[in-house]
Amino acid sequence: MPYLKRINELPGAEEMGEISQRKVYAARTLLLLQDDSTLKPLAIELSSPDPEDERHGAISTVYTPPVDRAGDDTFTAWELAKAHAAANDACKNNFVHHWLNAHATMEPVVIAANRQLSVLHPIHKLLKPHFRKTLEINATARQIIFGAGDRRKGGGIYRGIHEVAFFPSKYGMEMSSKAYRTWNFTDLALPNELIKRGVARGDPKKPEELELLIKDYPYAVDGLEIWTAIKECGGDRGGVPRPHHPRNEAFGLMALTMSPPVKPGEPLMGERPDTERWTSEQRAAKALLEFNAKLDAVAEAIKKRNADGALRNRNGPVEVPYTLLAPRADPAAPHVGGIPNSIAV
Repeated sequence: MPYLKRINELPGAEEMGEISQRKVYAARTLLLLQDDSTLKPLAIELSSPDPEDERHGAISTVYTPPVDRAGDDTFTAWELAKAHAAANDACKNNFVHHWLNAHATMEPVVIAANRQLSVLHPIHKLLKPHFRKTLEINATARQIIFGAGDRRKGGGIYRGIHEVAFFPSKYGMEMSSKAYRTWNFTDLALPNELIKRGVARGDPKKPEELELLIKDYPYAVDGLEIWTAIKECGGDRGGVPRPHHPRNEAFGLMALTMSPPVKPGEPLMGERPDTERWTSEQRAAKALLEFNAKLDAVAEAIKKRNADGALRNRNGPVEVPYTLLAPRADPAAPHVGGIPNSIAV
């Protein structure tokens, strides 16, 4: 709530070049999990600080879907409430899940791996493809995406793209920094992350046995199958012993979910264009083959699920199959499917 007050009171001088000054609410959405695993929004609460004294608490209004369906050309208060809720979600995704988890916190990992590990070290060989262009993208982001009111040559105030496009404005990076206080590397492990968000329960060390509270949850279902494949073939590298450590699981999520859409010709998870030079260790080479076989099996399972009309979250009105975590690219559409090695988004 303190951030809302500061954002809503940004002086006009800091809002130059924009359509209008920012006015935002804190949003809370009540969703009903239906029998077919779809979520139905029941109500949205929009809150703002008390204009007299924020110590008095928030002033809140609850919006519900209109009883009579309005025409397509009618913009209701409910639609506006949904827009505010979506804006809240987009900002957390951008400044916390995206920038903090996929970029900022991975930068020291990339630097440490390159400084401390020999290029001949097997862990370096495994991690290098996942670090592709991470530092380059982060450096570019600091130049044009995040500015936070930096004063540049000529005395002008530079504001990055995200400070103009997202409502936290100059407070976005500060909010990201506060989120870092509770950041935990092992929480990024997919089973841990699903449990922490309250959409799964069970033992995170046994992802194949996790109970999903939303049965038709494509990201979780597909992701856990890939996670299990990584763990089975990467946990001991197919007969190449390695001590178990929870940090290793978090590296698996880096390779799994912090990836951009695949580009034609880009090496995908499990692919090694330099296979012959990658390693002379036969057990490691065998593990790579076994891993690819598991990914092929996952790809076929995803195709079958996408073709199942009963799975509503995979087959919506637009009839576009869920291919975010499909491990193999579609030959007919190379840009669809496939998980890039690089964690850079």
